[in-house]
Amino acid sequence: MTSRLWYVFGVGALALVAALVWVSAEMLDLEAAETNARANASYQERLRLALYRLDYKFSRMLAREADRDPTQYAPFFYQQDQWRARDLKRIRKDEVLAQSPLLTDKPEFVRLHFQVDAAGGFTSPQVLTGHWVELLENFSAEANRANVQQLEEVSRLVDPQQVGAQLEQAQKQTAAQVAQSKRAQVVATDKKGLEPIWQGEELVFLRRVTIDGEPYTQGFLVDWSRLHAILKREIEDLFPDATLRPATDETTDRRLFTLPVVLDAPRPARVALTRWTATHTVLAFTWAVVLAGLGAAGAALKKSIEFGERQRRFASLVTHELRSPLTTFRLYSDLLAEGLVKEKEKRATYHRTLQKESGQMTRMVENVIAHSRLEEGRAKLIRERILLTKLLDDVTADLAACAEQAGMELSVNAGGVADVALETDPAAVGQILHNLVENACKYGGSPIHVGASVHHGTLRVSVRDHGPGVPPPVARRIFRPFERGARDETDPVRGLGLGLALSRGLAHDLGGDLTLDPPPDGGACFVLTLPASG
Repeated sequence: MTSRLWYVFGVGALALVAALVWVSAEMLDLEAAETNARANASYQERLRLALYRLDYKFSRMLAREADRDPTQYAPFFYQQDQWRARDLKRIRKDEVLAQSPLLTDKPEFVRLHFQVDAAGGFTSPQVLTGHWVELLENFSAEANRANVQQLEEVSRLVDPQQVGAQLEQAQKQTAAQVAQSKRAQVVATDKKGLEPIWQGEELVFLRRVTIDGEPYTQGFLVDWSRLHAILKREIEDLFPDATLRPATDETTDRRLFTLPVVLDAPRPARVALTRWTATHTVLAFTWAVVLAGLGAAGAALKKSIEFGERQRRFASLVTHELRSPLTTFRLYSDLLAEGLVKEKEKRATYHRTLQKESGQMTRMVENVIAHSRLEEGRAKLIRERILLTKLLDDVTADLAACAEQAGMELSVNAGGVADVALETDPAAVGQILHNLVENACKYGGSPIHVGASVHHGTLRVSVRDHGPGVPPPVARRIFRPFERGARDETDPVRGLGLGLALSRGLAHDLGGDLTLDPPPDGGACFVLTLPASG
């Protein structure tokens, strides 16, 4: 029955703990999911803001280039809408030759402006040849040579035959992207035909224009490394580690509208709940309550089982202990009542036996009643001031009689502390000492010594025998009710196993304690400690 109760309790406890583990995991997962959702929402908000900034920044940079007059793509042009190069010796008097602003005012993100005529010839307002060199003050031949090299690079990058198709495709991609998102409405700018096109690893802007009825392709080569640095500075407070890369045909909400560029901003890593949160507090409290409840339930079950076991053992021991004296009582009383015992000496022996058995039964019943009152908190102790010598004198005769009946020697010695006064219940102390001496008579060996000493205001009364002592396994449970060590019901030594449990309970109620202090030279020694009143 006991094992079945523990089995049911164990299964229920495991089920409850498993359910709590599952709930805890779910709550922590939910907390982590909410934390990650907030982090992702913050990331998306920062991403949108970064894209706005980038598009707005470059749209302002691009607006100036989009508004640039086509005639400015020649180093010098005639202000009366006659821009084509002529022999300087043939300039008419009504024509004014103007210098292109691109000669001295090139944006920082542009490497070179260029123009392609219908025949596929490449020119640049930053590249001077022939008589144009003579017209420019502070002309830098070194810078001009560098621009010549860049113009040669542009001529290799841009295929005049493919420009039309590339511009048409770029315009379609821009229109499709603008149509798919409302963000473009905020950052859209009139590019006046300028479309960005990646030519390998270089970015160029191209447009088709007509001047004096002649078709031209104009554009500029972007200094991508410099533009990349400019744009990164614009969003470094949002994404310090972000990068910009050329956009492919992929569909992504991280592509800019003003540039064929994708913003690569590192996403926040999934958050593990390493910091203590309110959820942890709730779960910790819940776990504490559940574990405390399981502990209390286990303790209650253990106490209930122990109580049931004590009841069973009590019933068994009392039945066993009463059977022998009751049998003796019935037999002897019948013999005496029917006059079957004729000899006077034998009748006296029977009477002494009955008297002895009645005394033992009376003491056994008194111990049961006293222990019951002690457990229920109904023990009433009467405190009075008494000298130790008086207390020992009152109990010595009873202790000596107990030892004499067992055929053992008893010595009582208060030593130099006979005048110590106690505020205690003499009857309770006497009961404790009688139980200790009675145990020594049953399980110990002669002689039995009762001694006393005082240490730091505490009286120590010891009862020592010279028997086999108490084995360590038995010593750990010797003060439990109905505990008789390894002895069973067939043991000839009678007893309920209540003496030590009752004695320790009385000692606690008197403000002291009862402990087992095994002597190094064998035997058993029980020490009663009580507060001395001086």
